[in-house]
Order: sequence, then structure tokens, then C-alpha cells
Amino acid sequence: MRKNYLQTLIYFLTIFTSQGLAFILWPITTRYLDQGAFGEYQIGLVVASFVAMMGSAWIRRLAFRLYYEAIERKETRKYFVSVVIFQALAVSLLLLVAFFALVFIFKGLISWSVFLAVVAYVFISDYYTLTINLNRAEEQSIAFAVSEISSGLLRFGLAIGAFQLGFRTPEALLWAISFALVLPAIFSTYNLSKSLTGAFGFSFSSLRDILRHGPASIPAPLATWFEESSDRIVLERLGNKDLVGLYTANYGLADKIIGGLSQAVFMMSWPNILRAYTNNGAVAAKRAIRQAFRMYFWLTTGPMLFIVFYFSLLANLLGESYQQAAYIMPVVVIATWLRDFRTYMNRHIEIQKRFWIMSVVTGIGAVVNLSLNFILIPRMGLMGAAIATLADFSVVTIIYFFLRHPDFFSMPYQDLFACFAFCAVAYSLPRILFEGLYLRAGGFIVIYATGVFIVFFGEKIYSRLEAKFSKKVSE
Repeated sequence: MRKNYLQTLIYFLTIFTSQGLAFILWPITTRYLDQGAFGEYQIGLVVASFVAMMGSAWIRRLAFRLYYEAIERKETRKYFVSVVIFQALAVSLLLLVAFFALVFIFKGLISWSVFLAVVAYVFISDYYTLTINLNRAEEQSIAFAVSEISSGLLRFGLAIGAFQLGFRTPEALLWAISFALVLPAIFSTYNLSKSLTGAFGFSFSSLRDILRHGPASIPAPLATWFEESSDRIVLERLGNKDLVGLYTANYGLADKIIGGLSQAVFMMSWPNILRAYTNNGAVAAKRAIRQAFRMYFWLTTGPMLFIVFYFSLLANLLGESYQQAAYIMPVVVIATWLRDFRTYMNRHIEIQKRFWIMSVVTGIGAVVNLSLNFILIPRMGLMGAAIATLADFSVVTIIYFFLRHPDFFSMPYQDLFACFAFCAVAYSLPRILFEGLYLRAGGFIVIYATGVFIVFFGEKIYSRLEAKFSKKVSE
């Protein structure tokens, strides 16, 4: 248990630092790029995410799940080489598809200079992500931390440097964040190589399970892409790139906070769940899932409700021209919380390699999202896109709740209720004591943070103090 909390702390501090830098860079970027340029940058990332989702995300997802079996066979080196080559070939094919789509279907969506930067970004970021994921599988949390923090620092420094030198274009920013991953990728590869076992080479047998489960798992990342990107595409098609920039700036500000915190929990909990299941079966995995729920509730519920209550303060971080769309933040942050919450309801599906179920469920959500975007955006504008996202994530969460497996599912409802109770106190008490919005927001943070500290460390501190007191009494 202590090791799990230590790993969670390392992952949390890592994500806090790297995402914190990205969070700071976000409003800075909105001051250097106008809405059109920022919108094209985001559309470039949408294209990159399409290629990544269809060409490599499903490979990495399966590769991570099956890596533990390669560890048992003691042939992780050959497995790693095979996955790297296979991923590169798949990405190349999808980039070719994207190229023809931009030529014949989505003309003018992005410029060719932006597309070239997208190509570099996809290849570099996909390889980097694979290496840090496998470092996590090897429980190399320190190496993961070094890679992520250094990439965050380099991304921040190169982006600011490009802006200061006058390169204030979407492609310049894409090149900056691409180059920021090169050195961390080299370090991550070096560290992983020390843990790899077996002979060097390529083996089709190493990819057998990935290829066998691939067809069932591919629709899930495609549906996820539609869930996360259809709003931007519809906004661009029905409006313009300025709307995309305006929407994404506010969406991203809220999403980065909850997404970063939930990512820290998942990076610790998913390897622990897989390891528990591999070593001790469903009973151990159920305990690990319950612990993951508990950490997720306490680390994300307070920040989620803080954004709901005080989104206007966060909006001040954005460029003045972007603040007019801050009203979507409460809807977006609730949707984001549901998206990451549902993750721990479907762990049994991924453990049992029933990827087709995840594809179907995620596909239902994507249909809801895309349909509502076409219906609501013409009527409600940016809020329509936000509501479509919330409806999608809500529907999928409800479906996964009914698909939960009693042998794996264990939700600590008392922790969830306690989180909301602490939030109620954290919101109400400062409103009674203080007048200013900033003081009330600060009071919320202090009260909720105190509650989190008591939950995770209070019992240990009390036990140590009690032991010391008992020792003195006995003396």
C-alpha cells in the first residue's frame, strides 16, 4: 500500500509539473496567436489525434496490456522492437489516408505547412508515448517522471522561444512541441533498454495477440476521436477557425486540470490493477479498482466543482478575446470528470480482452456526440458543442455502470459522498466568512485540500502520534 501511494505521489507530482507547465503555456499561447491561428493549431492537433487514434493508440493500448505476458516469456526486447516497427508502419498508412482526405474531402481545413508539422509531431510523440508507457509497465516511475518533466520544460521553453523570435504561427508551435519530445524519448528508450529481456530482433509471433485483438479494438479509438474532436470539426465546417480557437481555449483550460489529475491516478492504478489480476486474480484486481476509485474521487471531485463555481476566475488567464466563451467551462469540466470516472467501470472488459464491447459502447457515445453537434451548434453555438459532449459522456457512463462486473467492480460510495460533503463545506463556509471572490476561492482550496490530506495521511499521522504518546506513558 505504501508503495502504491509513493508511486501515486510521484505520478501526481510529475503530471502536476508537466501539465502545470502546459496549463501556463495555454493562456500564453492565446496571447500570441489570434483566434484563427489558434483554431488552425487545434485542428492540426485534431488531425494528429485522428492518425494517432487509428494508427497507433490501439496498438499502444494492446501493447501495454500484453507487455506483462511478454515479461513472463522473458522476451520484452523483441516485443518492443516489433511494436515500434508495427506502430510506425500503421502511422505511415494513416498519414497517407489523412493526406488524401485533406486533398479531396476537407480542402482548406489546414495548410500544408501545418500538415507537415503534424507528420513530424505524430511520429515523434507516438514513439515517445510508447516508451514512457512501457517504462510505467516496468514500474520505472522515476524515469517516467524525468521524461515527462523534461519534455514539459522543453515544450514550454521552445514554444516561448519561438514566440519571442517572431514565429507566431500554428506550424511553429507544432514544430516546437515536437522537438521538445526528442531528448526525453532518447532518455526514455535508454532507461527502458536496461529492463528489456531476451534477444534483439523482430518477431511476428510477438505481434500475434495484438493482431488478433486489433480488429475488435480499432473502433474504440476511432469513436473516441469522434467524441473528442467532432465538435471542433463541426464548428469549423459550420462556422470558422475563429470559433474553433475560442471554443478550444476555454475547453482546454478546464480539461487540462481534471485531465491531468485523472491521468496521474490512472498511470499508477492501471499497472497495479493488471499486476494484481495477473498475480492474484479478480479478487486482488477488485481491491485495486476500489483503491483507484477512491483516489480518483478525492483528487478530482474538488477541482471539478471548483471550476464549476469559480470558472470566471480561470477565464482571466486567457487572452481577453477568448474570455467571452468562459460560460462553457462548467459544462465541459463535468463532462471531463464523467469521462475519466467511467474508466474504472470498464477495467474488467479490458482485462478480459473483450475490446469489441468498448468499441460498441464508445461508438454509441460518438453517434450521440456527432448527432447533437449538428443539431445544437446551429441553435446554441459553443454551448451546444459543450452540451453534446456532456450528453455523450453521460450516456456512455450510464451504459458502463450497467455493464459493471460484480467480480471486479467495487466503488467506495462513502468516499464519493464525503467528497461532495467536503465540497459543500468548502463552498459554503468561505461565502459566509468572506466577501471577495478571490478569498472565497482561496478558502475553498484550503478547506478541500485539508480534507484530502486528512483522508490520505491523517490515520498514519494519528497512529504515529499515538505510538509516541503510549511510549512516553510507559516510560
